[in-house]
Amino acid sequence: MLLIRSFLKALFLPPGLLIFAGLLGFLLLSWRPRVARLLLLFSLLGSYLFSTPALVILLSDSLEDYPSLSIDDVRLKDAGAIVVLGGGSDKRLPEYGGDVVKIGALNRVLQGAYLHKQTKLPLLLTGGVGRGSAISEAQLMAQTLKKYSDVEARWLERRSRTTLENAQNSAEILLPQNIQKIVLVTEAYHMDRSLHSFERMGFEVIPAPAGYSSSHMKGWELMDFLPSAKSFDLNYKLIHERVGLVAYRFMYE
Repeated sequence: MLLIRSFLKALFLPPGLLIFAGLLGFLLLSWRPRVARLLLLFSLLGSYLFSTPALVILLSDSLEDYPSLSIDDVRLKDAGAIVVLGGGSDKRLPEYGGDVVKIGALNRVLQGAYLHKQTKLPLLLTGGVGRGSAISEAQLMAQTLKKYSDVEARWLERRSRTTLENAQNSAEILLPQNIQKIVLVTEAYHMDRSLHSFERMGFEVIPAPAGYSSSHMKGWELMDFLPSAKSFDLNYKLIHERVGLVAYRFMYE
């Protein structure tokens, strides 16, 4: 199942979609020139658009509508735990002597550590073993917390491979202990799908976004229309999240 999902993502999301469209356009040049030109134009313009900060701003506008969590928020008073979602790992980095959490996941870990120190709420770290890794994301996050923040998680959920499984497996740990109200930590663009998944499992969720894709406030600047590799990466994540949100609601509602 995971292999099929990976194949579909490679085929229908950028850059794979744009590459395949360009290749198909070249193959059809002599046979269907009009269709070929449209495919080549789509590949070229798509590559440009997906590389711009302007598209990051547009795509993140509705996904990242959760405000940052204030430590004075009255909802925190009766919360029972902080749940931090795994965000992937970088494999076998020689400078660290092994796997480490990705930058996005590190933002989540730091947010979890900060909220724990301020509220004293126990931490649950959730994330299974990724492809090519020998250790779960939950364990990697726990190691990072202990080494750099001197914080220990109370629970490690090491089996989940998807956001929905994060929610299901966390529910198996927390709900039997009568912990229903949680602080949920993940990146802002991922919060909508995460919150939806955890609420399905019976949780009352306090969103705690750990970083935003765009800091653009008002007006447009020339730099917003200049392509960059960073913007392409962000746009991939935002499009992936929108597709995932639609798929979750279609399959599970």
